[in-house]
Amino acid sequence: MFLQSVSKSWHHMRGVRCTSSMTPRNRLSKMFMPTSKEKVSASNADAVASHSLMLKAGFIRQSSSGIYSMLPMGLRTLEKIENVIDEEMKAIGGQRLALPLVLSSELWKKTGRWDKMGGELFKLQDRKESDLLLAPTHEEEITHIVANELSSYRQLPIRLFQIGRKYRDEMRPRSGLLRGREFTMKDLYTFDESIETASVTYDEVQGAYQRIFERIGVPFAVAEADTGNIGGFRSHEYHVLSSVGEDSLLTCPTCSYTANEEKAIGKIPAHEQHKVVEANDNTKQTDNVLDQMINDWKNFLLASVTASATSGKDNDTVFEETAMVSVYSHSERDINILKVQDFMRKTMENKAAQQGDFSQVNFTFTPIASNHQDFKTTGDLLNKKQNVHVLHDESLLNYPWFSLNKKREQWKQAMDVVNTPVTVHDLGDFRTAKEGDLCSNCTTHNISSQLVMNKAIEVAHTFLLGTRYSKTLDCSFTPREPVTGGGKLPVQMGCYGIGVSRLAASVIESLHDERGMVWPTSIAPYRVCILVADTRSDESNTIADDLYDQLNGQPSVSTHVLSDQVILDDRKGGFGFKIRDAEMIGYPFVVIVGKKTLNDGKVEIKERRSGQESHQVELSIQEAVSYLKTRITDQLTVK
Repeated sequence: MFLQSVSKSWHHMRGVRCTSSMTPRNRLSKMFMPTSKEKVSASNADAVASHSLMLKAGFIRQSSSGIYSMLPMGLRTLEKIENVIDEEMKAIGGQRLALPLVLSSELWKKTGRWDKMGGELFKLQDRKESDLLLAPTHEEEITHIVANELSSYRQLPIRLFQIGRKYRDEMRPRSGLLRGREFTMKDLYTFDESIETASVTYDEVQGAYQRIFERIGVPFAVAEADTGNIGGFRSHEYHVLSSVGEDSLLTCPTCSYTANEEKAIGKIPAHEQHKVVEANDNTKQTDNVLDQMINDWKNFLLASVTASATSGKDNDTVFEETAMVSVYSHSERDINILKVQDFMRKTMENKAAQQGDFSQVNFTFTPIASNHQDFKTTGDLLNKKQNVHVLHDESLLNYPWFSLNKKREQWKQAMDVVNTPVTVHDLGDFRTAKEGDLCSNCTTHNISSQLVMNKAIEVAHTFLLGTRYSKTLDCSFTPREPVTGGGKLPVQMGCYGIGVSRLAASVIESLHDERGMVWPTSIAPYRVCILVADTRSDESNTIADDLYDQLNGQPSVSTHVLSDQVILDDRKGGFGFKIRDAEMIGYPFVVIVGKKTLNDGKVEIKERRSGQESHQVELSIQEAVSYLKTRITDQLTVK
């Protein structure tokens, strides 16, 4: 009975061609891919090429504002990106884990970010009215986990990463996956013994990021960046250049120095240094000396600062200060609020360090006035017996009458009248750099070292955090060498993110053309599409199936580069709509089985190239298999 059953099964299988792995062939006729012939309408906020093309090609569908469902083709692309990231993270010792999407507020309140991030958090409560949030990031959670398990330096270094969904309540979700409220991210968190070993880790991760973007095959730039709300003291951004980007990068063509506009340092060019500066027409005479000092300037900023620090042991307050900050710059130079904020944060941290050991400085910076319309009077603001910090940008040296020593005397006299402490700091860089400034990194300054501005999309960010979170959350270890008092040391941390879903959209923005998306071979949903020109021809269908099996089931290296990377377009309908769909979806290679195949035994291979006519060759079936294997292997090899 058993033999009869086997015999029947064998006869049933005869004539059925299967792939070597006995898996069904990938067929577009069986796939859920709701493409659209018409231009898909998007709201004005989402009117970018990546969003329109992903909708039209059936990669995504919108669920609600800033939240999207990933359909099969879109999900395959995200998984390709995730695989590249996963391999490179593991290559530097990263171990993958999964962290919860719903977090308790307890740790976030302890680090101060529950209030600091405010409306950006999706906050909720459970039935017991406990505060929770949807995870926008996981510094607190991962630090808490490691803190509970870490005891000795022998357990370090630790490198943990995850790839998952994150949530931020964007005020204005826009541009599809470029700025959504739900998104997919990779986060790597590192824990080291010392700032020296943490810096080595930082460099290793930067090397891994370099390989990730080179393997993906998209033009990118690495820029020095501000640490922002995450904290820390070393930070870089990774950008895809695109006209729809919200970031502005300043780059030196000579030495390749690149920095975000908010962080960039530019030297004032010679023609601006020697420019004769006219007196300020807005100057008004007033009885209030402080008002007069403000009115003398076109560019000024008035802000309030509060800072406090608590001890790492008993949580007692060891430092506290409330102060006013008054900043001045050249009339043709905008004041950079982030640079001012960073300077004042470091000033307060230095003051706190003089008072003893502290876990962190809770710091707030609130701009009050930045022009004469906002500004009413300094009297009420500066006469509150608060400390006053005065900052002058070095661009003021362009004024021939400017003297820092004279300003120090004026401020001291004015503040003595109201018995208010004042500190007039040395000249510094408190201005926003701009295109045409000279590169601060080059030793010789000429026209070739003038900074050039480009718009870009931020797709990754690296932070060397130091002890920003480990001190607050008591993540510490017993060191190699005993420390004074026999205590423990806080671990040195780093966090490193890549926006997976944003990167997918950014690749489209960077590489699309008028025909559609142009995917790099490494992350294309499928690397080869076999297009059957006339599915009514049984012979054409048989040839296409045979070609599919040869590509998908080739041994050795081709198994790696083409296994499950081929799809058959066997849909009913005309050749025109199929080839238009193939170009819109952006398969790197399209193999056409048509009349030439039936008459001459040759297939036509089209290679998709951004902004160019597709490169075409005609080859026999065997030649086509060898050609595709070689071309794809070459494209996947990072030069």
